[in-house]
Amino acid sequence: MKATIKESRDKNIPLFSKYYIYKILNFFLILFFSLFSPKWLLRSALQKTQIKYLNLGGYRSTEDYLNIQLSPVELYGIPTTQYTTVSLHYDEVQGIIEQQVRKLTFPVISLHYNILKGLPLDSDSLLGINMSHILEHFTREEGLKVLKDCHRVLVPGGVLRISCPDLLVYAKAYIARDSGFYNSTAIRMACCYEHLNTYGDKFISKAYDNENGHKWFYDAESAIFLLKTAGFLKVEERQLHDSSLPNIENIEPEHRQAESFYIEAIK
Repeated sequence: MKATIKESRDKNIPLFSKYYIYKILNFFLILFFSLFSPKWLLRSALQKTQIKYLNLGGYRSTEDYLNIQLSPVELYGIPTTQYTTVSLHYDEVQGIIEQQVRKLTFPVISLHYNILKGLPLDSDSLLGINMSHILEHFTREEGLKVLKDCHRVLVPGGVLRISCPDLLVYAKAYIARDSGFYNSTAIRMACCYEHLNTYGDKFISKAYDNENGHKWFYDAESAIFLLKTAGFLKVEERQLHDSSLPNIENIEPEHRQAESFYIEAIK
């Protein structure tokens, strides 16, 4: 049986590495923040930086955004200041993603936190939120809970942008037996279907992401319905980097355009 990412990581990382040090410290911090919300810490950090936008689930910090994600090398519940970020460049010829460290033009805030506990933010406090390829990592019920919480923290007229792997795109390729789509470099880099040969196995592997975290598969229609259920009034489909949010080109990777849909919703 193929080892999961977590199993491989736990097996191959030395015992006294930074990963395990954080793991021990975070065990106690998770207990502490199960009793006390980090909202007051985050409120103070945001007041100093005047940040009014949130990037959920992205591991790349960018200007103007508070970044909330689950990270194995950040202290849980404690806002940290980031001075650098990672830029991605997709090399189509070699079929690889090159990562380069980029210095931020001004410091931003990052928080390692489980958002299913509730966003530790005041109501009506943000101008915009971005969720790039994160909604599918929750069950549909959990996803609705997160979207409702996003609605709560946005100001009236605030914008929520989401992107996800598109069920319709993958289903069309499955029905058409489109080997060009499933075997393309960009799609294979976004999937975990190594050693799977049939179209059915490859299709369902994308839904479950080989136990790497996918819990639901959306098309634009189902995502729009969920956003409206969460209380958003105006919801429309967009294209890559077509957004009213700032610096979206630093967040949305171009190489995932072929498999993604993009939606913006207004509170």
